[in-house]
Amino acid sequence: MPALGYGGDRAGGTARHDANDGPGRAGLFAKAGLNVVISRMNNGAAVSAAVAGEAIDIGKSSTMPLVEAHARGLPFTLIAPANMWLKDYVARNRDVVQRFLGVLYRAQVYTSAHHAETVDALAAFTGIEAATIAQMTRATPGALLDARDLAPVIDAAVKAKAIDRAFDPHELISPAALKAAP
Repeated sequence: MPALGYGGDRAGGTARHDANDGPGRAGLFAKAGLNVVISRMNNGAAVSAAVAGEAIDIGKSSTMPLVEAHARGLPFTLIAPANMWLKDYVARNRDVVQRFLGVLYRAQVYTSAHHAETVDALAAFTGIEAATIAQMTRATPGALLDARDLAPVIDAAVKAKAIDRAFDPHELISPAALKAAP
């Protein structure tokens, strides 16, 4: 069973992806033949550094740092919304990537449709009281990658002078990325 190191910051690495609080507890990773080991990190920069240094295989972070990293020539590629891998890893491990993405997609669809059922897992992951989470309006992020969603982030990075030039969002999306429901 392939072992995957998966890192996320508290904002980006949400409970729906945690091996203990989400798909792992439901047995989804194991059913897909994957042993996913979660590392919680302080911020997106730490996640990016861990992926770049190959300390972890997958990183979940906000999109802006990934856009900036790509513009600076780092070999990151997006395989799911805010999930990055090194291009070489994806090329060498396409089957593992596809199995991981299948689990990620199913977990995302479930958690987006079942907020009440996921309150306790999110509370355990974030340390926020369950009663507070139950009253919050929760974001429902997309489960699939679409270049149209990245274009405004790239444009904002140029406008803020975080990157020198705009680029085609397709450059950042891996050919292995999930673009349709599995």
